[in-house]
Amino acid sequence: MAACLLLPQTAGAHASLTNASPAPGAQLDSSPGQVVLTFNERLENKLFELQVFDQNGELVTNQPAALSENQSEISVALPRLPDGIYTVTYSVISADGHPIAESYIFSIGQLMSAQPSIEERSGSNMDGRQLLVYSSRTVYFLSLLLLVGWIFWGIAGRTDNKAIRETYSCWLLRLQRLFMLSLLFMVAMHLPEYMEEWDPAKLTTLLFGSAIGASWLSSLILSLLSFVWLGRTKWMDGLWILLVLAAKTFNGHAMAFEPVYRTIILDGAHLLAAAVWSGGLFYLVVHWRKHPEHRVEFLPKFSKFAFLSIAALTVTGISSALIFLPSIKYLQYTEWGTLFIVKCVLVVIVIIAGAILRWLLKRKKRHIGMMVKADFSLMLLIVIIASIFTSLNPRPANEPLSWHVMGESMHMTTSISPKTPGNNRFSVVLWITEGSAVPKKVNLYLQYEDDQKIAPIEVPLEPSLTENGQYSFSAEGPYLPFAGKWMVELRVLDSDDDETVYHHKIMVY
Repeated sequence: MAACLLLPQTAGAHASLTNASPAPGAQLDSSPGQVVLTFNERLENKLFELQVFDQNGELVTNQPAALSENQSEISVALPRLPDGIYTVTYSVISADGHPIAESYIFSIGQLMSAQPSIEERSGSNMDGRQLLVYSSRTVYFLSLLLLVGWIFWGIAGRTDNKAIRETYSCWLLRLQRLFMLSLLFMVAMHLPEYMEEWDPAKLTTLLFGSAIGASWLSSLILSLLSFVWLGRTKWMDGLWILLVLAAKTFNGHAMAFEPVYRTIILDGAHLLAAAVWSGGLFYLVVHWRKHPEHRVEFLPKFSKFAFLSIAALTVTGISSALIFLPSIKYLQYTEWGTLFIVKCVLVVIVIIAGAILRWLLKRKKRHIGMMVKADFSLMLLIVIIASIFTSLNPRPANEPLSWHVMGESMHMTTSISPKTPGNNRFSVVLWITEGSAVPKKVNLYLQYEDDQKIAPIEVPLEPSLTENGQYSFSAEGPYLPFAGKWMVELRVLDSDDDETVYHHKIMVY
């Protein structure tokens, strides 16, 4: 139930388009020489496609797409194209392993009746399959943390007691099986996001030519090896922990932000701290009734490690968030930020519960078992949240603005595309009802709301079309210079010297 309540309605795309040439909805006088798409982060260097179709649905070129040296731009050369309407479609995988597929339209020599926006196919409303995807991630994360934590405590709390060693071996085998099955389940649920239809060649490229595939493959190999590797010596168990956590760090947000080595180290340390804490709680629950003497011996040691683990989780989590987000203010704008805040609140509750547990231990009070159960429940809830928000984008994709207002004498549409920091295309279209005053002067202003010291920026609109009561104005340039909250203000002065003012708030990521 908690998982269902916390699930977001869409899966956020992680690599987003920041510039396209030709632009979505562009009306060109002549054929472009190529299509060039620029993204806000690095892409996988093999799994990408860029194709252009004519209005009959036929490919205009069989030339393969090329990836730039910095892996953030793809392009494809075009032959000379006749007048017509063309569809650009592409699919890429961001460096953190998330797929995205989009299409848009441009025309040559024909006036398009409406400016189409980019159609994104990577996000979808929550349905049964999406629920299975999130469930598979949750089970996988939980099994990974419990297995790594169980092995860690098998090393740190190893004993000569035969009964305890048998219990350890029995649960180790169960957790190994759970980890392998949950990994296969997660891969099966995510494969359709990377391959719309079964293709052995694409599967081979995915597994051997991408970071996400390498992570899956190495995790599966380590899972199989664990049945003959683990339980022999402490150093072999410790090495397996490091390898399986390293395999996981190559599949996530850490791969998308520079410098990669720093984000990977932070991610690995975060996972290890989470495993020590969650695995220790699980170890306590398993031994609570069956081995009370061992429980009493284990609790003080776990209490110290749990405190250090929570401290490490806090430091690495906040450090990663500061790397992922341009500003801490972004926490209030996104689903990722909301879940991060919820997770932080739960961690604070865990710290309080841990302090109470330590106090009870020192005074040998009762109700210790109740506090351990509460701690374990909080751990499960945090793992559910973590498995969800790791699939969301800390920096959400910008979407073009299409703002429409209906009025008695005038209808207005203002568009900003792609609505990213830097160069953008601005258009204002006014429809005047018959007998109404016509526009004499149109001004578009952008006010940066995060810093009121910055005066409004005027966008220099130029008339582009006037016919049948429709008045169009456009401009292009770097009039949205940076990310943040902006107020869009449109002022229309008509021939009767009456002014109509429109306001609209936007968020630029």
